[in-house]
Amino acid sequence: MFTLMSYAKLFSSITESSLWSEPNEVRILFVSMLARADANGFVEAALPGLARLANLTYDQVDTAIKVLESPDPHSKDSDAEGRRVGKVEGGWLILNYEKYRTRRDDDGR
Repeated sequence: MFTLMSYAKLFSSITESSLWSEPNEVRILFVSMLARADANGFVEAALPGLARLANLTYDQVDTAIKVLESPDPHSKDSDAEGRRVGKVEGGWLILNYEKYRTRRDDDGR
């Protein structure tokens, strides 16, 4: 049986982003959400599902998602005031997902 797999670009510049200064659970949750997102950046999950996805505790995910939903004054991306995710019906949307997915890298040029 053939299963269609999604993918997300992970640029090396993430290590110089303000996200990389966040606690481990925030970084782990965000990268896990990137890995699980559909082609539009939607991650279908409830908080307990995100905890299983990221191999974190419920409390760690609850704290981390609040950070990811909050404005980040140090973000390199001013869209949505630096917020990384937004709560939508059925889960979360990675707010700048399409922007980075369509960004061309050296190989794509």
